[in-house]
Amino acid sequence: MPINACTFTFFDYIRLLFSFFKMNIKEMVLRKPHNGYNAKEIYDFFTEHFGSDAIAYPTITKYIRSESFPDNESHQTENCFSIPDYRKDEKIQRALEENPFLSVRGISSETNIAPSTVHWILTTRMKYESKLLRKVPHTLTNDMKINRVQCSHQMLATLRRLKRDKFRYFTTGDESFFMWDPVKKQIWLPIDQEPPKRSTDKYESTKIMICIFWSPNGIQVLKYLPEGESFNSSYFIDEILKEILKDPYARDAKKNKKLFYVHFDNAPAHKSGEVKQFCLQNKLTLMVHPPYSPDLAPSDFFLFGYIKGKCEGVKFTSPDQLIEYIREIFSNISVDLFQKVFQNWEERLQKCIDANGDYI
Repeated sequence: MPINACTFTFFDYIRLLFSFFKMNIKEMVLRKPHNGYNAKEIYDFFTEHFGSDAIAYPTITKYIRSESFPDNESHQTENCFSIPDYRKDEKIQRALEENPFLSVRGISSETNIAPSTVHWILTTRMKYESKLLRKVPHTLTNDMKINRVQCSHQMLATLRRLKRDKFRYFTTGDESFFMWDPVKKQIWLPIDQEPPKRSTDKYESTKIMICIFWSPNGIQVLKYLPEGESFNSSYFIDEILKEILKDPYARDAKKNKKLFYVHFDNAPAHKSGEVKQFCLQNKLTLMVHPPYSPDLAPSDFFLFGYIKGKCEGVKFTSPDQLIEYIREIFSNISVDLFQKVFQNWEERLQKCIDANGDYI
């Protein structure tokens, strides 16, 4: 039946709504089931009232097929809009409630619904998407969460005090493994040719531990752990903390009886009695840090990732060359970026508090 002015009661109603609510007529017509009008009749209506701005006929038919018949079963294209059948949605929902880790094919097997239909219902009607589980460093107990909240309050207060002095009397740091290209041990040569000599004083491991202590004002310590050495309390005191004491701001703090804060995580080498005693004797104030909390340490959530990204694809001939490259990367970090990192640190601490100690 051709659509004419006398039979436009539904479309006139839509037009009236548009005039009051400034809604898009075409969008609303497509989204409103309307029995009695097929695709051709709806297209003719649009063409008559919207001219060149009318929705294309293939678009209308495609919408009708996808909205009314997601299974792609055989239906006539020029059928009317129909009310969607949500029984399949309910089956899929029940399957996911029993096992949210099911794949599309797994859901299909459980519900006897075609995989393509399962995917369509999940993504289009139910607005679901498959997401990777978020990795966290540790399964936190209630006591750990309470401790994270308490530490976050203390850290936040300390950072706000340190900000007044532009973090001059502060350093934070940690250790991380870096990769570099080693001296090659094998070479292709003719059978009767002797291989060249290789010096044994070369650092041969491809993976080395690098320790960085830093602040927005520069690097206080940047060293790699020599091959054969162990990163223990003695090494941490002799090679890291004593080096921090040489920093001009650390000396200035001691001279003017100001607190110089040192921040690091709870690794065994960091938290031993010897380390605490050394810091106490040398006027280094330890900033608290909750266990299993790399999300609250700027070396972990920013610096190491930033530096490793810059080092990616670069080949080094020695650990010393890697160290110098890292130093150059650090020197090129802008003051603005440092400010954003430390602002982000404060925001992370606040989010941890707001999340009752859970990972952010």
